[in-house]
Amino acid sequence: MQPRPGQRARLSARPLPEAFWSLAIFNQAGVITYSTTNRDGIDEMLDLGIFNAAPTRLLAQQQLDVAEGVLVVESEADKLFILARLLPPHHAMRARFAAALAEMKCGNRG
Repeated sequence: MQPRPGQRARLSARPLPEAFWSLAIFNQAGVITYSTTNRDGIDEMLDLGIFNAAPTRLLAQQQLDVAEGVLVVESEADKLFILARLLPPHHAMRARFAAALAEMKCGNRG
């Protein structure tokens, strides 16, 4: 995912399984920008807006609207990587977890 300057990126995962999952966003140097797990009280819905500094300033000045429920993450890097892990508690649940992973959407949003 490569957010362009002045543009936000968005990651949506709906619904996530009711079991352990984790998500990390990191830059090319391997530095974690943001991470979360199912234990953070996010429930089954994860919706992240990833912003560069300019849009974050607009958010702080209330000049940019963000949909309700979107978690705002600021990143200085334009090139980011996302690692999502889902851990099914039983082998029989792997197909359902794979389907949930396939439903994740990530990309640039204007």
